[in-house]
Amino acid sequence: MFRSQSSNAPRSSSIVIPPPPAPLNPYAIPFEVENVEQTPRDRRSMFITFSNGFPLTERQIITFFTQNWGPVVEEVEIEQADNKKENPQYGKVVFRDPAVIPLILNGERRVKFVVHGRHLWARIYVPKKNGRA
Repeated sequence: MFRSQSSNAPRSSSIVIPPPPAPLNPYAIPFEVENVEQTPRDRRSMFITFSNGFPLTERQIITFFTQNWGPVVEEVEIEQADNKKENPQYGKVVFRDPAVIPLILNGERRVKFVVHGRHLWARIYVPKKNGRA
């Protein structure tokens, strides 16, 4: 067994220094986890638009979001044009969890993506007051 030469030498001890307090906002609204299953569909949805004459299919939209954010899409609804010669111009993407929407928007009101060479614009879905989308 080894001992130091001086019996008066201080013993080494572990001193744990706590990290400084985080710069949190004391006036912030408390964070609460929502029950995702009970979150209304409208709060889990984004409104999407296509360039005129260049729509995307449901499968292309689901694949795009899955490749970039994982299996987040619950459903895609695409406009049914009255005239079969007309292409759809808009749709709605319903996500499994509302928390994915801010990740997609990345701080912007609306974002533009290029999917299969076609433009896809996305923003938060806001239902019309008369109940129609």
